Amino acid sequence: MARAIMARVIAWAIWSVLWLSALSQLAFAAQPVTPGSFELSPHRARYSMTLAKSDPGSPVLNAYGNYEIAWALQCDGWSYEQKLDLTFLRADGTEDRWQATHAALESLDGTQYRFHTLRRLNDYPQEVYAGEAKLDSPGGGGHVTFTKPQQLTLTLPAGTLFPRTHLAQLLKAMANHQQLFERQVFEGDFERPVSTINAFIGRTFEAPLDAPAPAKGLTWLVRLAYFNDNNAVSDGSIGHAPGGGNGGFDPLYEMEFSYNASGISHNLLIDFGEFSLSSNTVDIAPLPPPSCR
Repeated sequence: MARAIMARVIAWAIWSVLWLSALSQLAFAAQPVTPGSFELSPHRARYSMTLAKSDPGSPVLNAYGNYEIAWALQCDGWSYEQKLDLTFLRADGTEDRWQATHAALESLDGTQYRFHTLRRLNDYPQEVYAGEAKLDSPGGGGHVTFTKPQQLTLTLPAGTLFPRTHLAQLLKAMANHQQLFERQVFEGDFERPVSTINAFIGRTFEAPLDAPAPAKGLTWLVRLAYFNDNNAVSDGSIGHAPGGGNGGFDPLYEMEFSYNASGISHNLLIDFGEFSLSSNTVDIAPLPPPSCR
C-alpha cells in the first residue's frame, strides 16, 4: 500500500512538472517586462532527471530518468504531448520503473480541454485517464466528463483553470512583480481532479557560469506548492478546501524553478520532504506554426 501511495504522489508531481516545464519556453522581453510580452513558443524539449537528495529513512535511495514535452500551436488551440521514464531504487532493495504519456488539447480561449493519460509501473499499465472538460466562460465554472477509467461527470468550481491558461496567468503575475499567486487548476487527473497551486515569486539573480547558454542572464526564482484541493462530493461537484487546498495542512510537494529573462530554466527541484528530484535541459527545438485558413 505504501508503495502504491508513493508512486501516486510521485506521478502527481511529475504530471505537474511536465506541463509546467513549458514555462521554459514562454518568451520574456528584457526588463522592464510587460504582461503583453508573454507568448508560448511551439517547441519540443528533453530533460534529464536525477535524485537531488535522500534523507535518512527515505523510501528512495536513488532515481534517474528523462522526460520529453512538445507544445504545438494548432489552429484551434495548443496541443501538447509528454513522455516520462523514471527509475527509482527503493530502500528495500527493489527497483521501480515509472512511465507516463500524456496528450492534451486546450482551446485558445482556455474554456475547452481534451486529455488522455497512460501510466505504467514496471511495464504494467496502472492508470488510464481520458475525457473532456469545458468551462462556461473564462474564469467560470464548468464540468469534466471522464470516459476512462470510468464514465463520470463532475462539476468544476468557478475559477478553475486549465494548464496553459494557468501558465499564462502565472507569467503575468511575475511580470507585474507579484510575490504570491494562487489558483485552482484542472490537469486531467481522475483521482485528484482540481489542485490548488500556491506560487511564491522570489528574488532575481544571475544564472551560474556553468548554466547552458540559453539559460544565462538575470533569473527569477519561483517556488510552487501543490495541495490536494478536493474530493468529489455527493452532488457530483468538486469541493474546495479553504486555506490552501488541504484545509491548511502541508502541501503534497513543492517545486522550485529558476527562469531567466527569456523564460529558460537552468534549474528545477521537486521536493517531497524525505527526498527530492532535480532536472536539467538536454535539448530544445522549435516546432513550426500551423497553416491555418
